[in-house]
Amino acid sequence: MKNKTSGDILLSMNTVDQIMAETITNAFAQINANSVLKGLMIPSFGCTQDHVVIFLYDPENDILLQTNLINLFEVPGQLSVSAIIEVWMFLNFAELLKPDLAKKYKFESAKFHDSVKGYLSFYEKASYKEKLAPSESGYFGQVVVPKMFSTADHIEEQQ
Repeated sequence: MKNKTSGDILLSMNTVDQIMAETITNAFAQINANSVLKGLMIPSFGCTQDHVVIFLYDPENDILLQTNLINLFEVPGQLSVSAIIEVWMFLNFAELLKPDLAKKYKFESAKFHDSVKGYLSFYEKASYKEKLAPSESGYFGQVVVPKMFSTADHIEEQQ
């Protein structure tokens, strides 16, 4: 049996579902707290001791993207300079990302808005101190995630 690496754990379905849920709710809350962020892809980070994966969500255009797994160490014990720069760039997304990328490029919809039809208003009012949706066990992973589809492989520049 193969030993699971931290990268395997980070990209396991349960972990990915959790990061996606946090990315989406965080993006709505960030935009509600600071309207200057509207139209930007809002990042969230999933981390282990030696890997990072970044998800980005644009609540206005319902776009969800995921980076490839970022290895924090090029060799054991030596931090990867490119990984540090990548993480730094996403931490500074408000200054580095262009707004309204969905108007310039064709992205597949995450279909989150369609998946939560009656509950979207909860997310549109999200803040950091309130409960966003019914606490139905497994709702996000069992109902929303299967309806969502997004991949960066099919991004084309608009003409």
